[in-house]
This record gives sequence, C-alpha cells and structure tokens, in this order.
Amino acid sequence: NHGAAVVTGGPSVNMLMDHVRKISAEGHAIFTVKAVWQWLMNIGVTPDYCAMIDPHPSQAIYVDGAPKSMKWLIASQCDKSVLERLEKQGADVTLFHVPIVGADNPGLLGPDGQLDKSKMLVPGGGGVGSRTVRIAALMGHHPMHLFGFDCCYQNGSSWNPAHINNGAIPSHVYRLARGRDECAPIEMNGRIYLSTWAFLTETVDIMQLCASGLIPALYIHGPGMLADT
Repeated sequence: NHGAAVVTGGPSVNMLMDHVRKISAEGHAIFTVKAVWQWLMNIGVTPDYCAMIDPHPSQAIYVDGAPKSMKWLIASQCDKSVLERLEKQGADVTLFHVPIVGADNPGLLGPDGQLDKSKMLVPGGGGVGSRTVRIAALMGHHPMHLFGFDCCYQNGSSWNPAHINNGAIPSHVYRLARGRDECAPIEMNGRIYLSTWAFLTETVDIMQLCASGLIPALYIHGPGMLADT
C-alpha cells in the first residue's frame, strides 16, 4: 500500500509545511485529527482522513466546512452532535471504539458484562494522535510519517499558533473538556520537557507501536519529546 502521513497540531508543524506538501504530492495518504484539516487546507493540502475521539460537545465545531472528499474516523464516544452534523453534511464516516468501558462507552460491554472484543477497538495513548497512527497502519499504509507530534509545550503552547484551539475555545473550557492534568516537567533521554500525562502516554504508545513491528518504517519530523525518544 502507499505510505501515509499523520499530521497533528503540535507547534513544530508550522515549520514543516513544505515537507507536508511534498509528502502529499508524492501520493501519501494524509491523515489528520480534529481541526488540523483547516490548517492543511490553508497550505494547499486536502487530507484524506480526519479522526476524532473527544467526547465533549465543543468538538462539533471542528466538522463545519470540511472538504467533501475527506473521510471521517469517529470514535463512538464522541458527542452525538458531532455525528449529527456529519450526517447533515452527507459525510463519509467510519465508526470505531476506544476500549475504555465507562459512561462514554456503554455499548462496549457484551452480554457477559465484559469488553466485547468483536467490535472495532482501537487502543492508544491519551489522545487521538497515536490511535490515528494505529488506524493508518491497520489499513496497510507504510512507511509512516508523523508531523506535529511534539507531545510537549514549545514556546509556551502545545498547539500550532494557527490551530483553532488557540482562540476558538477558552483555555479553561478546553482544560475542563479534556480533563487534563496540570503540566509537569518530564525527562526523556536526558532532556526536560514540559508536558502532560496525555502527551506522555501518547509518546509511550507510539514507542510501543514501533517495537511491535506493526509499522515497519516510521519517521518523526520536527523536534519535541517524541522525536527525542
């Protein structure tokens, strides 16, 4: 199968736009997450897939105005308003499940009360990024190129300055929606990064993906905690 690029919203992605354009022009499938499709469109790249897993209703704003050709990978725990908006748009949606049993995922239990492994379960770290990498790999895409996977704060932000999270949603609302921990210094290979639990689990998950052999070749573009592992 063709290779793929997974583009998320880390600060470093803004300095890699020419490389993202080049990867796209070479025929790689472009996967992205949440509202990062807007940034890609602004630099002349139309993504093939966009993934979302966040259950908060605020996430519904991310689907408005998306290109018709882009397919959506939506976790069943996402708020129903997300699916309702996509249905109105006639979007191409594939549903998957995050294997966390709780209030957000009541349908994941089988008749015996245990996790129903027959469903399309996509494990991962604390965010949507590593799950998107898994989905792309399971679809047969390789090699894999990762952009914007800083997994830490750089220049005071964890998002590309052009990302919708920098202004569209007040920061205190976003923190509540995500249930994020406070930032903390994390040492990785002798360097200290300002990061969060969610970013750390995503870093570890991608490291485990590499060790598993599911992705024969993975390239991390740009600086950050993941690149330093």
